[in-house]
Formats: sequence, structure tokens, C-alpha cells
Amino acid sequence: MGFAVPAVGDAVSALSHVTLLYYAFRAGVPAVVIARMVLNVAIDELWGSIPIVGDLFDAGFRANRKNLDLIETRGGVRRGTRFVDYLVIGGAIALVVGIVLLPLLLIAALGGAILHWLGR
Repeated sequence: MGFAVPAVGDAVSALSHVTLLYYAFRAGVPAVVIARMVLNVAIDELWGSIPIVGDLFDAGFRANRKNLDLIETRGGVRRGTRFVDYLVIGGAIALVVGIVLLPLLLIAALGGAILHWLGR
């Protein structure tokens, strides 16, 4: 029997989220649709990080499937890239990375506090 390292699965799934966001950006999907995609990712990652409830939620909410559908239905015609597009995709990637790192930082802080408490 193996063991699970907390938040590693979320980090791996975040890579697929970021890849799909980048693909949407390259496909010329409008910034407002990318923002909607980021919302799907945020919902998936936040709820998915809750033990047991997150597993049940992940069974029904598929952020990447929803995002792929958004790309297919709202994908844009190739156009010149604007500065705001870079801001949206940069903010989207930063948000996804932040959502993934937050549980890891909280686990590290909790572990440090426990070790400090045990050292007294």
C-alpha cells in the first residue's frame, strides 16, 4: 500500500490547467473567456483541496472538460496579441500557481508549528 503526499495531485492537475489556458491564449480565445476558464480552475482546485468533499466534487466537476468546451465554442479567430491578453494569461497562470501553492505553504507552516511545539 502506498501513501499520498498532500497537494501533489493538485499540483499535477494544475499543470494540465495551465497547459489548456496557454493553448486557449495561443488559439486566440478572447480574454473574457480565458477569465471564465480561470474561474473553472479556481473552483476545481479550491473544492478539490478539501479532503473527502474534494474527491466527491472532482467526480462531477471537470474543469478541463468545461474549459475545452469553452475553447471549442468560443475560440476566436486568430488576431494580433494585445497587451491585455498577456495580462490576463499571466494573471491566470499566477492565480492557478497560487491556488496550488497555498495548501503546500499551509502544510509546511503547520508542520513547522507542530515541530516547534514538540521541541518545547
